[in-house]
Amino acid sequence: EPTTEPITTPTTPSTPNPTSEPPTNDEPPQDFKLNDEGKMCVHLMGQFLFTVSYPAKDGTNKTAEVGLHSLNDVMGSCNSSEQTNMLMVRFLNDWNMGITFKTSASSMMLGADDDDTFYWSDVNLNYTYHKELMPDLKDGSEGMTNMISKSFEDDTQFKASAQGSYKCNADSDIDMGSGNKLTVKNMQYLAFQSSNSTDFPSDDLSECSADSKTNSVVPIAVGAALAGLVVIVLIAYLIGRRRNRKGYENM
Repeated sequence: EPTTEPITTPTTPSTPNPTSEPPTNDEPPQDFKLNDEGKMCVHLMGQFLFTVSYPAKDGTNKTAEVGLHSLNDVMGSCNSSEQTNMLMVRFLNDWNMGITFKTSASSMMLGADDDDTFYWSDVNLNYTYHKELMPDLKDGSEGMTNMISKSFEDDTQFKASAQGSYKCNADSDIDMGSGNKLTVKNMQYLAFQSSNSTDFPSDDLSECSADSKTNSVVPIAVGAALAGLVVIVLIAYLIGRRRNRKGYENM
């Protein structure tokens, strides 16, 4: 039966003070798993850095970089009947990130068609102003909230084949408007699954173009280095052979 009620995956609560840990722009990778009746439907891991705007003391809007850390809850919905999976992550006690995944499949039988895919449909962040995170925060703004979001116009954002996963180690910037953005890196995810395994499948991997270019550059560079080494050894051999020949002629 499809799941219509939100699913909650408990995590270790953070400290009561949501800003007790200083923000950094290189938080360790996070690993989120959404389970439905003991089977995993969504698995997302990666590093997530938000650049968010806030009202400053001088009357302008400034930005702060806040990494996703100090997790509280992982919730979501595995409602495959509507071709939608949702993942919601609460962190820093009063910040909430939501991601909606959609599929091209026309039925619950994801993967019945070889062309079936899944992808990111939209992402949003509800966040609260805190002076510890935003040093120049305007007086009286502490505790106020804001929401930023991004809806993708097509089905190409982080698209993967139905039975595989999507991976991108390179930085991926998502413009969320008005100077706000989400930077994702070292990311891999799958959705619309019903698996007893918590591992990503070993085959059918979709990679971002930046990673594909890197993966092709490395073997080319190694091959070029080996070719250069062979040339150097060959030249050294020919020089040594020529010297030996002159020595024989002098005798």
